[in-house]
Amino acid sequence: MTAQFDRVEVKGLVKVYGATRALVGVSARFDAEAVTVIEGPNGSGKSTLLN
Repeated sequence: MTAQFDRVEVKGLVKVYGATRALVGVSARFDAEAVTVIEGPNGSGKSTLLN
């Protein structure tokens, strides 16, 4: 039997714009067929994470 993993996993993600660290050490797992909500205040890195 072959194992199948339908998910996206991120570990230790870092995104830097010049001298500004937008994301530092972000880890997440998004499972298939699950509804996932990413929420937070303006400027918290939600769009940066998805991009």
